[in-house]
Amino acid sequence: MSEIKQLKDLGLNVVPRLYISNRAKLVSYLHPFLDQADEHRRNKLGTKVGTTSRGIGPAYSDIRARRGLLIGDLLFA
Repeated sequence: MSEIKQLKDLGLNVVPRLYISNRAKLVSYLHPFLDQADEHRRNKLGTKVGTTSRGIGPAYSDIRARRGLLIGDLLFA
């Protein structure tokens, strides 16, 4: 949303040309919590990775394991 606003401020209206694929992967509100919990567990084991805690790791794991949600799953459910 902030990128769209920046472009609008520059005089570019990208909204009519904006396309979101039905194959786009979703990061759910739970992924950051899973990320933080895993980082906390790793910290106790001494194997801390130093993630951003934004949920990207768990979301990517879900995608690779083919259990992640896609936009199309929500639109065509």
